[in-house]
Amino acid sequence: MRVYLILFLFLTGCGGSESETFLPSRETKQTIHDGSVSNRELAPIVPVAPESQIKTTIHDDSVSKGELAPIVPAAPETQTKTKTTIHNDSVSNRELIPTVPVAPDTQTNSAGGQDLPAAQFPPSNIKQSAASLEIDGINLSPANYAAGETVKVYVSVKQSVTLERQNFCQWIIDGQVVSDQCSYTLKPGEELKPITIMARVEDGKLYSNTVSNTFIKRFPINHISNNIGMLTLFSDGTIEEYYWSKVKEKTKNVSYLRAFKSEWNHNIRNIYTNDYGFAVIDSAGHFYSWGETRAAGNQYIFDALQNADIAMVANSKTAFASLDKNGDVYISGKFGHLDNSKLQTADKYNAVYGSKNGFLLETIDNKVCVIDKNTQKNKVNNCKLISGVVKQFSSIGNEDDFAILTDLGNVYVWGQQSLAQWNKLDKQQLENIQQLVSTTGTFAALTDTGKVILWGALDKFKYNYQFIKDDAQIMTWHEIDINRYKFKALFATDGAFAGLTHDGQVWTWGSVFSGGNIYSENINHQKLLQNDGINNFDPIVDLLASSHNFTAITSTGHRIVWRGIWDINGETRDGIDIKFLVTDKDIENGRHLLEGWFDYGSGKTIPASNHLLKANENAFVSFSKNKCWVKTRTVRNREVDCFKIYSWGFMQTGAGIDSDDLSPSSILGKVQYIYADKMGFTIHTDRGDVYTWSGHNEAMTPAIEKLYPAKSAVTISE
Repeated sequence: MRVYLILFLFLTGCGGSESETFLPSRETKQTIHDGSVSNRELAPIVPVAPESQIKTTIHDDSVSKGELAPIVPAAPETQTKTKTTIHNDSVSNRELIPTVPVAPDTQTNSAGGQDLPAAQFPPSNIKQSAASLEIDGINLSPANYAAGETVKVYVSVKQSVTLERQNFCQWIIDGQVVSDQCSYTLKPGEELKPITIMARVEDGKLYSNTVSNTFIKRFPINHISNNIGMLTLFSDGTIEEYYWSKVKEKTKNVSYLRAFKSEWNHNIRNIYTNDYGFAVIDSAGHFYSWGETRAAGNQYIFDALQNADIAMVANSKTAFASLDKNGDVYISGKFGHLDNSKLQTADKYNAVYGSKNGFLLETIDNKVCVIDKNTQKNKVNNCKLISGVVKQFSSIGNEDDFAILTDLGNVYVWGQQSLAQWNKLDKQQLENIQQLVSTTGTFAALTDTGKVILWGALDKFKYNYQFIKDDAQIMTWHEIDINRYKFKALFATDGAFAGLTHDGQVWTWGSVFSGGNIYSENINHQKLLQNDGINNFDPIVDLLASSHNFTAITSTGHRIVWRGIWDINGETRDGIDIKFLVTDKDIENGRHLLEGWFDYGSGKTIPASNHLLKANENAFVSFSKNKCWVKTRTVRNREVDCFKIYSWGFMQTGAGIDSDDLSPSSILGKVQYIYADKMGFTIHTDRGDVYTWSGHNEAMTPAIEKLYPAKSAVTISE
């Protein structure tokens, strides 16, 4: 005799109703840090329930915490009321799921088998004129899923069911059937898209109609910052604003500050920033800018842009250049003779690029034109024919000095000083350029043979050297033979260059105030490093540059940090001023040579597996990947991904984070992106959490905040 079970008993122990706590891994001894004030659990993961356990509910996995400066409320945390789509599965309609084209490539389901096209989705064999089971819910577990995570479908019915019950599911993403299983591992990028689940239930001779629900989860997909705040774009086409506290107070009720309006906050496809303004374009091509009007544009150009269909936007320091689909260009903000105007030229353009001092306009016939603050109205004539596609557009301190690098390795330059030096160079050396970098006054190009070419204010490979002698400040310049080495990459601070060779050496040139004289012959840093306990032969595997500082990582994970000298009365060693050099040994001995400088501890190394580093103007950040244990109310524990954060440099710009000194010490998830902000750093995780930290003065140690917690998927009414 068939045994019937009461639905309540059938659902007992379902994962969606359990709470979880996090324990350190037995191997790594990590704990979870959620970035909130209360340090409660960060984002519980719903344990995987057996296939026979059916009913779950949408569960918000985030910790309740106020958002710092939201303009538009975040997506609802709980499942919205939906119109469930019912498909008639009577005898006359044997195919339960409508046929949907299958993706061209072969899809593999989460169980390892091949997914079937929609036509092969198992039809009901039950001969009955009407459905006898009613589906009253389709849910995902975990509802707060991460990129690449395996997600299960739970289906609940109103009637009592037996052990013979079977669930049939189908996953549709981007109009393609990706799986016909009731669990599926999300492929890269699929977490950002609406997910449609079609399901039906059979129990012996009983069956249900096919029901569909569409789920969507809000993930952060882009982030920018400037001198007044930060902007985050989410996958649902909305943004969130956050303003630095000092700026927010300073600009309160100021008439020149245009605010973002809530009616703009939908279908946004991209975000932009200059030094004091923000801008967005939506899916219809509408352009909206706000912030200080000197950078965001006045009301006249703002209104003119409302009638344009904008396809592309670029920025300089204080202006935006918007290109519409007719090939016309509009300038919003302060930009010399072209302030807040539409360019009146015979040419039509198909691309626009920005640098701090100007814009590059590209025509359909491979002509590119530079406009800067000296460009007269209706006179865009500083143009060149180029070969290849623009890969990079840069400018240096002189307002009319620009350079571009194309995908074919060609470099083109503008500016009186640049052209004078460029024309003297050996043209055979100017082919197959692989990289273009610049300080505030000099360009450097790396050829495919590993040679370096300079032009601009610093036209020779030299560094300056400064020290105190007999109470007098002495500065001398020394030339070095850089091109006897073959470099694989170049890096630049505001006033100095560093080149990384194929065998792991670093050579620098430029201003001592920007780190331009490490590894020079006179100072002999290799000897200093060896004396400080760092192996003289450990090659450098990574290098980063901020505005005035360099960080190098050796193959053993040691850090070598050097930066500009701001106090000329710094420490000397053997009569040589080494204030710009900091090694792990210096930190251990307490030689914090610059006020406000922070390093994350003596003798600590960066894990070999960690190569995601980032630099902002005056700080650096790194993270380490770890495993942490999740403990539920049941006996089941499992390891999950988590990470630690370390930042060093000046605390005013986000240095001072050492996860080992925090309790708990780890953050749940994987790091998807690290963004360098003006005042600190922002991290997006694979779960959709947004963490940020910043420093506003030397006395303030930055603290990690969960700015926007990840939220569970919600359903979309059909």
